[in-house]
Amino acid sequence: MRGTFHEDRFAHELIDATRKWTADKPGGSLEQFCDGVHPAFLACTWLTCKANNELSLLVFLSLAVLLSAGGSGRQM
Repeated sequence: MRGTFHEDRFAHELIDATRKWTADKPGGSLEQFCDGVHPAFLACTWLTCKANNELSLLVFLSLAVLLSAGGSGRQM
């Protein structure tokens, strides 16, 4: 199963939002990231709604592939 352009784009947006959060909060912890309200948190909240199960699966699979490949040349 492979994500389409839209799922890959969503995955890239999650990576970018996470990078921005970590750049803005250099001493931030994983717990703070998971508990905070920011674009990546809001996107993940939306993806976990029951109506978006299939989309969230494809996005998270795309995200896993992108991260394992180094985020397409971008560092986290």
